[in-house]
Amino acid sequence: MTRWLPVLLWCTMLALSLWAWGRIPEGSLVPIHWNLSGQPDGWGSASTALGISPAMTLLVWTVLQVARRLDPRQQHVEQSRQALDAIVLMLTMFMTVIHGAMVAAALGVQFDMNRLLLTAMGLLFAALGNFLSKLRSNYFAGIRTPWTLSSERSWSRTHRLGGRLFVLVGLGTSLLGLLGFPLVAVAYLLIGLLSTTLYSVYYSYKVWKDESISK
Repeated sequence: MTRWLPVLLWCTMLALSLWAWGRIPEGSLVPIHWNLSGQPDGWGSASTALGISPAMTLLVWTVLQVARRLDPRQQHVEQSRQALDAIVLMLTMFMTVIHGAMVAAALGVQFDMNRLLLTAMGLLFAALGNFLSKLRSNYFAGIRTPWTLSSERSWSRTHRLGGRLFVLVGLGTSLLGLLGFPLVAVAYLLIGLLSTTLYSVYYSYKVWKDESISK
């Protein structure tokens, strides 16, 4: 069922676009980008606003499906199937929320886009972090360093640690966004992601090195 939910969500996005299409006056410019103050600073046609999210979702979904099938570690990919399906679902749910917000904005609904976007983005990173530890080593999803790809121990421990850090970064971002501190939330997210990435790379090397010495 998890594998088909993204398709259902994508169809829902298309249906929402078709429903909104006839409700936007022809030739109208609608917001498609917002600044950190929550004010629209980018405008586009109705077709752009209603089509960009479904198009991006389809592109990401297609790339992930192709990469999954081309990965040389097919046994590990199959063992990671539930986690990979869940990750695709989380990404599609996030894009569906963003699409709904863009449609609402195109129809003139007033709301705080930054609060919605940062809250949803934080929850996305938290959800992705939760599933990181459930991935087996592969070449297209996860924390892929020379050391995680050459050592199962490094892969496992790095993803366990990295997953917890991603959850912390995601929940913190979501909370700050929900409370209405967009600048702090963005800074926390960027610093958290950079710190998590750098430390995960170092940690993957450390585990690999310790394993090499112990052999």
